[in-house]
Amino acid sequence: YIPPNAEFNYVVKKNSFMNINIVPLRDAGAVIYEMKNIPGLRDEAYSTSYRDYLQRVSFQLSSYNRNGAQVRFSNDWKELNREFMGDRDFYGQIKKNVPALASLKTIWVDRTDAYEKMKFIYDYVRQNFSWDGLYSLYASESLKSTIEKKRGGAAELNLLLINLLKDADFDVYPMLVSERDHGKVDTAFSMISQFNKVV
Repeated sequence: YIPPNAEFNYVVKKNSFMNINIVPLRDAGAVIYEMKNIPGLRDEAYSTSYRDYLQRVSFQLSSYNRNGAQVRFSNDWKELNREFMGDRDFYGQIKKNVPALASLKTIWVDRTDAYEKMKFIYDYVRQNFSWDGLYSLYASESLKSTIEKKRGGAAELNLLLINLLKDADFDVYPMLVSERDHGKVDTAFSMISQFNKVV
């Protein structure tokens, strides 16, 4: 069922030889997606994510009406990029000046070789911070908190690394990825749910 003040983008993922019946019920504010006789999935050695083989419908909120004004979300890759670059838990962490790292930043000043400087910063993060086992796109904690705890999720640690490399005058950019067990990314559709990690 679709709330009356919301709009969604959706993508039907299915094998071409299988039929799907899509019935919009406009008066009821609903859409029915129906498939029959879908074969079961079994565990295959060397297969990637189960998600890549599921017959499914994926939804993403594209807009909603709030107090008479329409709030829109990303509908293409450029809009999605703009949305991420404006988010304080994503790009805000990269731009942030982190006073707790001031002492570290003086260490690499004497390193003139770019590769050695980059390797030093990477090794520092790898050796001094531990991963908490969580994949994420956004930082759930501030970089200050991550530095104090010496621990964080994939987003916190990778955004910290990007922040330090940028501070050392490297051209470095965040990249969203999908781990092998999360499934392949279909570039025809700008759906954020296709990604599970930032590097």
